[in-house]
Amino acid sequence: MTTVCLTEDGPQRFGELQRHLQGISPKVLTQTLRRLEEFGLLDRTVYPAVPLHV
Repeated sequence: MTTVCLTEDGPQRFGELQRHLQGISPKVLTQTLRRLEEFGLLDRTVYPAVPLHV
């Protein structure tokens, strides 16, 4: 399953994505999500809360 397919159902937290994509390191997942955001395929929302929620 790809990262883009996992986000079709709405917002997902990083941990949720990582659980669904077994075998991918946090570093690679972060790089992939940043690249998808650069291309306009994903939106990243930071919520003003403590602790920080993305």
